[in-house]
Amino acid sequence: MNEHQLFARRIRVHMTKQWKTWRLILDWTVVLYGVIPFAIFLGYQYRLLWQGELRWVSQVPMFVWALGIGIVLLRNQFFVWIERADVTLIAKRSLIHRLKHDSLFYYAIKLGSTLLFVLFGLTVGPLSPYPHLGSASCF
Repeated sequence: MNEHQLFARRIRVHMTKQWKTWRLILDWTVVLYGVIPFAIFLGYQYRLLWQGELRWVSQVPMFVWALGIGIVLLRNQFFVWIERADVTLIAKRSLIHRLKHDSLFYYAIKLGSTLLFVLFGLTVGPLSPYPHLGSASCF
């Protein structure tokens, strides 16, 4: 097993553990009575935001918006996918350097995709094909 396969396996194991945890927390009743109504409510509020019917949004200072976006983007945990046995038992420098490099690359991809998701969420209103949704200035 080379360094890339080891890195991919560790990410796959981590994602599997996270998926099992979310499946344990969100059973069908929680999804049916909590998550789906909340998603509908958020979609409705998002539509109202771009129609300009939420007047309080324009009164929030730009610093608060920047702080909120910064918290969303920088709340991710940074993992270096090196385990104790890699350092003590194997002690192969190329393995450790490659895992560090892949960890930084994985974090950059994850942070970039989160940034694109947030920016897409903020700009989908003005770019939508519905002219009445992008006419209001919310910021």
